[in-house]
Amino acid sequence: MSERVVSQSDTSSLDSLTLALVVSGLGFYTDETVEDLRRYVESKGIAHTAKEFDASLERATRHFALGDAHLFLCDGEPCRQRRRFDATSNVLLREAECIGCRISPTACQGPCKQAPVALLRIGHGCEFFAQFVQHRDWEAVLGFAQRAAQAKTVLVDAGTAQPFRFDPVHQPEKPSAALDSVRFLVGHFEGVVDLPIEQRSIQKEVVGSWEAGGRFLSLRMAATYRTKNGLWDRHQVFIVLGPDEATGALVSRVYTDGG
Repeated sequence: MSERVVSQSDTSSLDSLTLALVVSGLGFYTDETVEDLRRYVESKGIAHTAKEFDASLERATRHFALGDAHLFLCDGEPCRQRRRFDATSNVLLREAECIGCRISPTACQGPCKQAPVALLRIGHGCEFFAQFVQHRDWEAVLGFAQRAAQAKTVLVDAGTAQPFRFDPVHQPEKPSAALDSVRFLVGHFEGVVDLPIEQRSIQKEVVGSWEAGGRFLSLRMAATYRTKNGLWDRHQVFIVLGPDEATGALVSRVYTDGG
């Protein structure tokens, strides 16, 4: 492209994008991904020269390898919208000093459905994290980063950060981390409830399934029992369970065959 004046704002935007490219590739990139990014930068009207783009890519590669421990927090639009914790530059700087691990924001890292996302690099090892929406979730990720930085390996006890670990290659449809505590409801269950006083029993059946790529959980329930006049009756219920992004609480909506 033709030579033109490159502002500090354009350089900053370009650096954020090239860093995201390097982070998403765990320090590597291909000619194809670079060309895709070049076209994206052009489409966004970010002023740059070919030389400046190459220089930005080199800076991103060096920045990715900077330090023994480095946490890269995605600052793309979906991640900013979903997270419920402060991630301003001053706050990130204080947190980095506290845990002994560099923290760098990047442009969009890719798996937007799992937002917020981040990548932790310890030496040559990397660990992805996703869906750490609430402040306590982010603290769990920071705690993992601190332990890993001290041990100089990502092979440390995950602790409270376990629900937020993410493998984008083998687990692209990671279930909602907010639903981790109720994942035992996924499956097919049957049983009988005895009611001695009423001298009858109720046969129950429940099928729990992940919905919408694991962002919600559905329960299909049926109860069959004999009425007082000796006839069999059967009722069905459908429940959808998911997280309230504003509060982090689990909320559900129940539909019955009675309305």
